[in-house]
Amino acid sequence: SLHFLYRPQKAPLLRATLLGLLTMFAGQTIHAQAQTAPDGFIDVFALRTAVAKLESLQPTIDEESCETQSCIIKIEQSKKTFESARAVFMNQWGPALLNAIHKGDEVAEVIWRQCTTTPVIERAALASTCDADPQRRAEAAKRLQQIGFEAAFDAQAEGNLPAWEPDQNKRTVLSQERTLREMKAGVYGGLTLDSSVGGNAPRNKEGLLSLQREAAIDAASTLVRRSFSHIRTQSGSNYDSHAQLRLNRKALGTPTLAWSANVFNSGHPYTGAFDPAWGGFAVYLQYDNHRKIMVGGDEDVQYLRMLYDTLANSEQRIDYWLKRDSRWSVFLLHRYGHHEWIPEGMNSPLAHLNPRWGGEW
Repeated sequence: SLHFLYRPQKAPLLRATLLGLLTMFAGQTIHAQAQTAPDGFIDVFALRTAVAKLESLQPTIDEESCETQSCIIKIEQSKKTFESARAVFMNQWGPALLNAIHKGDEVAEVIWRQCTTTPVIERAALASTCDADPQRRAEAAKRLQQIGFEAAFDAQAEGNLPAWEPDQNKRTVLSQERTLREMKAGVYGGLTLDSSVGGNAPRNKEGLLSLQREAAIDAASTLVRRSFSHIRTQSGSNYDSHAQLRLNRKALGTPTLAWSANVFNSGHPYTGAFDPAWGGFAVYLQYDNHRKIMVGGDEDVQYLRMLYDTLANSEQRIDYWLKRDSRWSVFLLHRYGHHEWIPEGMNSPLAHLNPRWGGEW
């Protein structure tokens, strides 16, 4: 078991083990080659193509800002075009999806029941997480839990959102623990600001552990090579198609000329003092005469263990789902280099230098 690979207590050895693990991930992870399925199950990649075409026809004009007659006519035309195409889509894919679900196709059922996968499916025939009836939303969320594919879980639809914790320190710990659990399942799209600690002078050992958890979360997001979802900030905006479980995703790159893996908290390259994945950062222990130690980096054993556990379990869980059914890879994102996230089955359109960069420097 990968979980038991780290035994040494010294941080440099742990770091070497972690780097070896990442190298192993790059060379030995499971890739879904043939998208085969039992008779009656859905060709999910054909469905993804059909969904992408239909989503491209969704009306994009804001009706509230439409004040001219020509604008109103354009909106009505776009609505009719979309609804006509949607009727054709549902005539082809609606019965096929329901038939596949009846035969036990869990991938098809996740696509139907979890509405984040696409907004274009008309889901009235089966309970879903966007159903108008709260009981049906809860029914759909419960079924998603039974299937077990963590990236599709929906606590809001289930009516099981974590209760608000008024104590900020406890709220941070709960958020960090939840985020690490999700990351260990290959789900990197649930990170929230509640996981951030702030400051670099912990008052007690619990405060130090929170800083180490935050560092492990940040570093795992920076180093992970595959995931079912991933959240990042780019030019001030989150990309929902990658943060949520979606069928139709585009290749995501960075708009900046970057030189390290850490473009996690900003749209700009970051190699500053608070980079846990590389050099770590200094903290000063208030409970120990303000003694200076490093969190993250090569010397923090606790951080390295948490980071290793997160990445190892994440890879194992992704492999588990691909072995169970290779079609789960329709939701898989691959990291190319440092900053590109490419959906399974797509080629990167981003790995080409713009001709305008040619010439003498």
